[in-house]
Parts: sequence; structure tokens; C-alpha cells
Amino acid sequence: MTAETDEEKTYVLHGQLFFRSISSFKDLFHPREDPADVVIDFHRSRVWDHSALEAIDVLAERYLRNGTRLHMRGLSVDCKGLLYKAGNMVETDVNGDPHYRVVVDYKQHPPVENT
Repeated sequence: MTAETDEEKTYVLHGQLFFRSISSFKDLFHPREDPADVVIDFHRSRVWDHSALEAIDVLAERYLRNGTRLHMRGLSVDCKGLLYKAGNMVETDVNGDPHYRVVVDYKQHPPVENT
């Protein structure tokens, strides 16, 4: 589901994001066609694993290369810390963000400090 104006487009995601859903996730977005501000709302979804984190990072990189300001909302603190490229684009809402951990090998993929 999306909401769009000339200046901003919001993608509202529903469902689980994990290795089997990555292809469908990637197909939802069109960085070259989207306006200058894009919001991805994860409040109704959940990021499950490292493949999902990588897909979010790759998507963020595509938007950055296009010069788009990307805002990601509704991700857990754990997700934000595990997103290497996109972590700084996650907007934190202490009262509204979900609280869950991502299924990853934390020794191999330690959370990064996002400022």
C-alpha cells in the first residue's frame, strides 16, 4: 500500500520480511520514479533475518544514489543497530517502535552504533 503526493511517497508494509519474501519486497520500490522524499513504514511488518537486513540496506543505497531522502519508521532498535548502510535513516519512536530481535549470528554480524 502506498500514499503519494508530488513531494512525498509513503510505502506501508504488511507482513514478514525474511529470506523468502525479499524478492517481493524489492519489487515494491521504484527509486528512479519516486519523489524526493520517501517514507517506508514498517509498523505492520517484522524484519526476521540477515537477508531482510541486507535487502533494506541495498534498497537504501539505491535511494541514496538517486538523491532521495529516505525515512524508515517502525523498525525495532535491534534492526536499526544491524543496518550497516541504512541505520541512520531509521527514525526512532521510543513509544511506538516494536521491540523484537532479529535472527542473526551476533558474533558474525555485530550491531553497529548508529548516531
